[in-house]
Amino acid sequence: MERSPIAANAASALGPEDVKILRRMAGAVIGPSAELGLPGADDERIASRLLASVGARHGDVIRSGVCEFSAVCASAGGVDRLADSEFLRILRDFAQRHTDFAWRFLMLTTQAYYQDARIVRSLGMEPRPPFPEGNKVGPSDWSLLEPVKARGVIYRKAQE
Repeated sequence: MERSPIAANAASALGPEDVKILRRMAGAVIGPSAELGLPGADDERIASRLLASVGARHGDVIRSGVCEFSAVCASAGGVDRLADSEFLRILRDFAQRHTDFAWRFLMLTTQAYYQDARIVRSLGMEPRPPFPEGNKVGPSDWSLLEPVKARGVIYRKAQE
């Protein structure tokens, strides 16, 4: 499968070792399910989408976080030599100390995962854009809005 130019640029900015670490981190966040026949977030297609999403908005934080995490792994013997339990321990400690990196990485990983057609199908949905066909929404219980209506106006009216 050919990677998009965006994914290739993100991958080249990180370097091959960093991409390997990023994929292992993604797999630690969302692992595969043999029972459901679903891939983990370290799957090639999902990881490519993750790399493509790094981009300008989150790029600096993700790149510096992965590089710093790479150095932590190197001091522990290298990412390839770490057992899964040790890798997870290091990842948890790192995430607690680097919360900006952690929440961005989690957000990008889950977005990439749930955009994959295999995952969308497993949720009983059709892997397609919601429009123009739209999605079926069942009848609603409008009485649930009564507390909101009872609260009254909580905003300033625009001047005419």
